[in-house]
Amino acid sequence: MANNLNILIADDEVSLRSSLGSILQVQGYSVAMAGNGLEAVEAVKTGNFDVVFLDIKMPEMNGVEVAKEIKKFNKKIVIIIMTAYALVDLIKEAGKEAFLVIDKPFDIPKILRILKRIASPEEAGEEKIAAITGDSDSVVILEKAGYNVSVFQKFDKFLDLEPGSFRLVLVEPSSEDELNNFLQKLKEKGLDLKVVSIINFDSPVLSFLKKENLPFLRKPFKREELLRKIEEQ
Repeated sequence: MANNLNILIADDEVSLRSSLGSILQVQGYSVAMAGNGLEAVEAVKTGNFDVVFLDIKMPEMNGVEVAKEIKKFNKKIVIIIMTAYALVDLIKEAGKEAFLVIDKPFDIPKILRILKRIASPEEAGEEKIAAITGDSDSVVILEKAGYNVSVFQKFDKFLDLEPGSFRLVLVEPSSEDELNNFLQKLKEKGLDLKVVSIINFDSPVLSFLKKENLPFLRKPFKREELLRKIEEQ
């Protein structure tokens, strides 16, 4: 099996970059490795990479600094920041430079799904998303990121179909009752779909989402925040 992505993994932890590299090589990806930020920058200058995994904490240069340097040489390259630390300010800054921030220890199936979508978004069938929202900007962001998005004007329109082919539903509920009713109907249909809510800052649904520990985004949010929230599910 061969995949059409050239990948660079930059991490000062030898065992981590070796294990991730081995997994990706078994999947058919072409993989190179760097032990610190400076090595990563030099590798990008001389190599032809599609995706770069960067540890957020490295000697010489941290992952965010490396990401900024890489973008000077290749604006199209996909950068994925890896972190095992709660570095809030640095992670927030990484969101401006990176396609995605992922946590250690890795969710390997999620990483493989991300790479599959980057390589061939039209073939990533598990990335089919239903959008029941009037927030057209979110739909545009997801489509540009390679997701297959189907838009529905009402919750019932979505439920009237056979929604089992979708991986996730992006919704904009107007009330707690509306969202709770939708979740109950999904459960009745035996559908284990992830549901991410988009809400206004003062939305009456907020307390329900927090109580039930349900994923949500509060407007206004940035492109990177939406993509990160979708990938987390």
